Amino acid sequence: MKKKYVVMMLAISMLALSACGKQDNVSNQCTCTCEGCADCIYKTDGAQSSVAVEDAESVFAQESVPASEAVPVEGTQTQESTEIPGTEETTQAPSSEEKPVSELTEGEKAARKELQASLAASREELYALPNSLEKTQKINEIDKQILANNTYDFSIKSVQFLGDSITEGICGEKDADGNYISYVNYVNDYLKFANCMNNGKAGRMFSDYAGEELAFSLSMGNMFNNSADIAVIFLGVNDYLTNRENKRYGDYYATESTAGYVGSLRYVMKQLKANYPNQEVFFVTMYNVSKTANSTYTDITTSPGLAEYMDMLRKVVNDNGYHLIELYNTGFMDCTDAATSSTYTADGLHPADSGNKVLGEHIAAELSLYYSQKQ
Repeated sequence: MKKKYVVMMLAISMLALSACGKQDNVSNQCTCTCEGCADCIYKTDGAQSSVAVEDAESVFAQESVPASEAVPVEGTQTQESTEIPGTEETTQAPSSEEKPVSELTEGEKAARKELQASLAASREELYALPNSLEKTQKINEIDKQILANNTYDFSIKSVQFLGDSITEGICGEKDADGNYISYVNYVNDYLKFANCMNNGKAGRMFSDYAGEELAFSLSMGNMFNNSADIAVIFLGVNDYLTNRENKRYGDYYATESTAGYVGSLRYVMKQLKANYPNQEVFFVTMYNVSKTANSTYTDITTSPGLAEYMDMLRKVVNDNGYHLIELYNTGFMDCTDAATSSTYTADGLHPADSGNKVLGEHIAAELSLYYSQKQ
């Protein structure tokens, strides 16, 4: 057993030095049927548009989806078994025939948790590498091994995912009922929640530039499901990309202000604490993209980039004690790299099915680590 453990650890270390070499064949054709939502900033023929982003209120006027109408998520049943040489018996990707987590012995759980911690440490080292397709592939391989060693029984938990078109799954595949298959489906594939709800909507943002229906800060009550145990909120890219004459960034130090992007973030946190104190909430930072907004603001003379928007999200989330799933600072799926973008997105922004898969596996791995390790 000791020898096998040493071999396993060596295999994990080797993973950080070698890529799997696999690439999915991804179409660069976007199938988005919306007509110019704030985060659909590319032409539907796959060619990048040079036109500045229009404000979401004038180009996207669909109503938000009430919590009662959130799409229930079924698994995609498309995971592939993946192995690292030397770890075949303990790190295969989940399958329907695998021993249920609820049946693991305490010894098995302890061994898995130890391996998960080692895998997480190896993955942390990868974050320092230059951003590239190979880097994301390496991270994804470790994500799958972390998931294969999950020790938490998510079948006792209900989860809701709230976000924009990325959460909705615009440009992804569709299931038999015509619903988009997004990263949410892949999270559920691995963690198998008791109830998994997708409340993503194209054009949604924290701020109110697109009107109340798409402003998370103003319509949270219509989107949030009170019965969920876990909420995963993936928003912010539309706040950055939308252009309006009255666009405001806000002041981090004006703690009572709800103006602008920063104020909207603060107001969201206030509502979460007041109305949903028993839900564990995870915010997700956006992966990097090439598109820039170059907006003009009424309250500042500079034009913050996506990095500044994600940094402000990070600060406000940390100030309020909520969990953060970090994509931007880790370089995961950084689409400023052309090879990464063409492999994982349909249009440089929205994930293709390959992108939804690795994104779902990464978010699932983060949830597995948090719940498994805190047991």
